[in-house]
Amino acid sequence: MLSSLFLVAVLVACHDEKTAYREVSDAELREQLMDYNKRKVENEDSLISAFVREYGLDFDISPTGMRYRILNTGGARKVEKGDDVALTYAIHLLDSTPVYASKDNGAFRFTIEQSDAAPGFHELVKRMNYGDSAVTIWPARLGYGIAGDQDRIPLDAILLVDIRILEP
Repeated sequence: MLSSLFLVAVLVACHDEKTAYREVSDAELREQLMDYNKRKVENEDSLISAFVREYGLDFDISPTGMRYRILNTGGARKVEKGDDVALTYAIHLLDSTPVYASKDNGAFRFTIEQSDAAPGFHELVKRMNYGDSAVTIWPARLGYGIAGDQDRIPLDAILLVDIRILEP
């Protein structure tokens, strides 16, 4: 009985009638979310740019913010939408912590723009020829996004990804 009275007293004491909530329209909410996402992308881009500068890396930048350098070029055939590709890979967090690699898991196979592979794979591979290698830095939105992969890749993780497309 005494504990019930204490609980009621705490709840009454904690209630703040000055707290007012204003309804937000769908348009306002959409604008707030767009502003948040824009700031998030800008912050992530600044972090990646600082990393690239610190290590003196030379990368091209895609319109989506992916940094990449295609190596060992000269493959005869360009990868195209709908192609089934196999690639070797190594994925690391920005602090160089290894997360996944084909040496442990085997080659990664997927169909360009027709599978649920991370967007960075699709974007990068379409820039390459069979036999090419590339080193990349993916903003979280091109990797596993705000949720991570719920295993080894944490939420909002920027990824360092090395790949080599195997010949068909």
